[in-house]
Amino acid sequence: MHITSTLGGAVVSGYLDDAPSDRVPGDAVVVRPHEDPYRARSSSWALGRLLGCDIRDDYSVSVRPLAFSTAIDTRFLGILLEGSGTFAQNRTETALRPGSMVLYSRSAPFFLDLVGPYRYLVLAVDVDALGASDRDLSAVAGSAALSDTAAACILTGLLAGVPERWGALPAPLRLELADVVLSLLRDCVREAGGGRPTLRSAEEAVYDRVVEWIDGRLADPDLTPARIAEANHISVSYLHRVFRRAGTTVGEHVLARRVEGVRRELQTASRDEPLAAVGRRWGFRDPSRLSKVVRQRFGRSPRELRAAEDAVS
Repeated sequence: MHITSTLGGAVVSGYLDDAPSDRVPGDAVVVRPHEDPYRARSSSWALGRLLGCDIRDDYSVSVRPLAFSTAIDTRFLGILLEGSGTFAQNRTETALRPGSMVLYSRSAPFFLDLVGPYRYLVLAVDVDALGASDRDLSAVAGSAALSDTAAACILTGLLAGVPERWGALPAPLRLELADVVLSLLRDCVREAGGGRPTLRSAEEAVYDRVVEWIDGRLADPDLTPARIAEANHISVSYLHRVFRRAGTTVGEHVLARRVEGVRRELQTASRDEPLAAVGRRWGFRDPSRLSKVVRQRFGRSPRELRAAEDAVS
């Protein structure tokens, strides 16, 4: 974290974005402490592509963005773990208490007031990795709705324990935690935005059966919706409807399971084995396709994932 004193406050940056000197960091904010000087304690960390910072202070502060950005590819998740406060953006004002979560962007002014002593955790999340619709993101922007979702308590508890234990986590586990965090946050956004579908009891049984069937055949590169539906004695349209109501698609589910299988195997397979051979065992015929989807999901190529495992083994 970089702190530069200014008249009546401080410019704080570098806790999520260590930008080169020729541009303003995307995380830069103006902090006005109620007790001079500003002397918060911070701990920055990363889980794959997720960048986070745990900030603690004994005194109250007012936080404003230093500059606005038209970029729409990043959202910031703020979680108040201790203390109280208020968050406001786009005419939406939210009272913060321990466990409160807000999701916001830098494309519009925001106002964050924290009453100390407080502990505030902030996370930068790529919109593509989050996989939420524009409608759901707009519906939950700056609101308290996220805090009331079923997964919010689990997500808050998980992230609260990361800063103190992050240094002891091996690289593969950090990637796994990133998946869990994104999955929980994705569910929070869908539920709070009103877009999370729910399965009926009959559909739950079909979904469970189909998912188990798919898991046993991930090596088959021709695992198409038509084949899956035929093998499970349902129509293709019903198959798609069941997966939509579960909050995903057939293709997304198959791809996610295959990529996770590749990641796990890279931790155990012989280092002399070609990466293409590992990919073929999980249904990837094309090595370039494997590299692309692994990088999209984990922020690293298959070769870099294997090197990270070598570094901690």
